[in-house]
Amino acid sequence: EFDLFETVKEAFGRFERKMSEKSVSVSFTSDEICIVTADRARIAQAVENIASNAVKYTPCKGEIRVKVFKENGKTVFTTENSFGFLAPEELTKVWEPFYRSGSIYSEEGTGLGLAIVKGIIELHGGECISKTTELGVIFGFRI
Repeated sequence: EFDLFETVKEAFGRFERKMSEKSVSVSFTSDEICIVTADRARIAQAVENIASNAVKYTPCKGEIRVKVFKENGKTVFTTENSFGFLAPEELTKVWEPFYRSGSIYSEEGTGLGLAIVKGIIELHGGECISKTTELGVIFGFRI
Protein backbone atom coordinates (compact mmCIF):
# COMPACT_ATOMS: atom_id res chain seq x y z
CA GLU A 1 0.00 0.00 0.00
CA PHE A 2 1.19 3.51 -0.82
CA ASP A 3 -0.14 7.01 -1.41
CA LEU A 4 -0.43 7.53 -5.17
CA PHE A 5 -0.36 11.31 -4.77
CA GLU A 6 3.10 11.13 -3.17
CA THR A 7 4.32 8.93 -6.02
CA VAL A 8 2.94 11.43 -8.55
CA LYS A 9 4.66 14.39 -6.88
CA GLU A 10 7.96 12.47 -6.78
CA ALA A 11 7.68 11.66 -10.51
CA PHE A 12 7.03 15.26 -11.51
CA GLY A 13 9.88 16.35 -9.25
CA ARG A 14 12.27 14.55 -11.58
CA PHE A 15 11.19 16.93 -14.38
CA GLU A 16 11.52 20.22 -12.45
CA ARG A 17 14.55 21.35 -14.44
CA LYS A 18 12.92 20.66 -17.81
CA MET A 19 9.71 22.41 -16.73
CA SER A 20 11.73 25.39 -15.51
CA GLU A 21 13.65 25.58 -18.82
CA LYS A 22 10.34 25.68 -20.70
CA SER A 23 8.61 27.96 -18.14
CA VAL A 24 5.89 25.33 -17.77
CA SER A 25 3.65 25.72 -14.72
CA VAL A 26 2.32 22.65 -12.91
CA SER A 27 -0.50 22.48 -10.38
CA PHE A 28 -1.37 19.52 -8.18
CA THR A 29 -4.81 18.66 -6.82
CA SER A 30 -5.73 15.76 -4.61
CA ASP A 31 -9.11 15.27 -2.95
CA GLU A 32 -7.75 13.10 -0.16
CA ILE A 33 -5.04 10.62 0.66
CA CYS A 34 -5.26 8.14 -2.19
CA ILE A 35 -3.88 4.85 -0.91
CA VAL A 36 -3.57 2.09 -3.51
CA THR A 37 -2.50 -1.51 -3.19
CA ALA A 38 -0.28 -2.23 -6.17
CA ASP A 39 3.28 -2.78 -7.31
CA ARG A 40 4.66 0.64 -6.38
CA ALA A 41 7.66 0.43 -8.72
CA ARG A 42 5.52 -0.42 -11.74
CA ILE A 43 2.88 2.22 -10.93
CA ALA A 44 5.69 4.77 -10.45
CA GLN A 45 6.99 3.80 -13.89
CA ALA A 46 3.54 4.35 -15.40
CA VAL A 47 3.20 7.73 -13.67
CA GLU A 48 6.67 8.78 -14.80
CA ASN A 49 5.95 7.85 -18.42
CA ILE A 50 2.78 9.96 -18.40
CA ALA A 51 4.57 12.82 -16.62
CA SER A 52 7.41 12.68 -19.14
CA ASN A 53 4.97 13.00 -22.05
CA ALA A 54 3.11 15.84 -20.35
CA VAL A 55 6.33 17.80 -19.89
CA LYS A 56 7.68 16.91 -23.35
CA TYR A 57 4.55 17.93 -25.25
CA THR A 58 3.55 21.00 -23.25
CA PRO A 59 4.72 24.08 -25.13
CA CYS A 60 6.91 26.77 -23.58
CA LYS A 61 4.97 28.80 -21.02
CA GLY A 62 2.29 26.11 -21.05
CA GLU A 63 0.41 24.55 -18.17
CA ILE A 64 0.06 21.06 -16.68
CA ARG A 65 -2.75 20.22 -14.25
CA VAL A 66 -2.21 17.05 -12.23
CA LYS A 67 -5.02 15.41 -10.27
CA VAL A 68 -5.28 12.36 -8.04
CA PHE A 69 -8.70 11.55 -6.66
CA LYS A 70 -11.16 8.81 -5.73
CA GLU A 71 -14.06 7.99 -8.04
CA ASN A 72 -16.50 5.12 -7.58
CA GLY A 73 -14.09 3.16 -5.39
CA LYS A 74 -11.17 3.60 -7.79
CA THR A 75 -8.15 5.88 -7.61
CA VAL A 76 -7.68 8.15 -10.62
CA PHE A 77 -4.53 9.93 -11.78
CA THR A 78 -4.71 12.44 -14.64
CA THR A 79 -2.52 15.02 -16.29
CA GLU A 80 -4.08 17.73 -18.38
CA ASN A 81 -1.73 19.86 -20.40
CA SER A 82 -1.98 22.76 -22.78
CA PHE A 83 -1.42 21.14 -26.11
CA GLY A 84 -2.96 21.02 -29.53
CA PHE A 85 -5.90 18.95 -30.62
CA LEU A 86 -5.70 15.15 -30.94
CA ALA A 87 -8.37 13.49 -33.05
CA PRO A 88 -10.48 10.77 -31.35
CA GLU A 89 -8.82 8.02 -33.40
CA GLU A 90 -5.39 9.24 -32.27
CA LEU A 91 -6.46 9.20 -28.62
CA THR A 92 -6.99 5.44 -28.79
CA LYS A 93 -3.91 4.73 -30.91
CA VAL A 94 -1.49 6.50 -28.55
CA TRP A 95 -1.68 3.46 -26.23
CA GLU A 96 -0.40 1.15 -29.01
CA PRO A 97 3.31 0.21 -29.19
CA PHE A 98 5.39 2.41 -31.51
CA TYR A 99 2.47 4.70 -32.40
CA ARG A 100 3.68 8.26 -33.00
CA SER A 101 1.08 10.89 -33.80
CA GLY A 102 1.94 12.86 -36.89
CA SER A 103 0.69 16.01 -35.19
CA ILE A 104 3.02 15.67 -32.17
CA TYR A 105 5.97 13.73 -33.54
CA SER A 106 9.29 14.76 -32.07
CA GLU A 107 12.78 13.36 -32.40
CA GLU A 108 12.70 12.10 -28.81
CA GLY A 109 11.16 8.82 -27.79
CA THR A 110 10.26 5.47 -29.25
CA GLY A 111 6.49 5.43 -29.04
CA LEU A 112 6.58 2.86 -26.24
CA GLY A 113 5.92 4.97 -23.13
CA LEU A 114 2.13 4.92 -23.17
CA ALA A 115 2.03 1.30 -24.36
CA ILE A 116 4.06 0.38 -21.28
CA VAL A 117 1.64 2.39 -19.13
CA LYS A 118 -1.29 0.51 -20.62
CA GLY A 119 0.33 -2.86 -19.92
CA ILE A 120 1.11 -1.97 -16.31
CA ILE A 121 -2.32 -0.51 -15.60
CA GLU A 122 -4.23 -3.37 -17.22
CA LEU A 123 -2.17 -5.90 -15.24
CA HIS A 124 -3.39 -4.06 -12.13
CA GLY A 125 -7.01 -4.37 -13.29
CA GLY A 126 -7.22 -0.73 -14.25
CA GLU A 127 -7.92 1.29 -17.35
CA CYS A 128 -6.18 4.12 -19.18
CA ILE A 129 -7.76 7.53 -19.81
CA SER A 130 -7.25 9.83 -22.79
CA LYS A 131 -9.47 12.66 -23.95
CA THR A 132 -9.36 16.18 -25.31
CA THR A 133 -10.35 19.20 -23.22
CA GLU A 134 -10.58 22.95 -23.65
CA LEU A 135 -7.01 23.25 -22.34
CA GLY A 136 -5.57 20.42 -24.45
CA VAL A 137 -5.45 16.73 -23.57
CA ILE A 138 -5.86 14.49 -20.53
CA PHE A 139 -3.88 11.30 -20.06
CA GLY A 140 -4.00 9.10 -17.02
CA PHE A 141 -5.40 5.96 -15.49
CA ARG A 142 -7.95 4.55 -13.09
CA ILE A 143 -7.01 1.67 -10.74
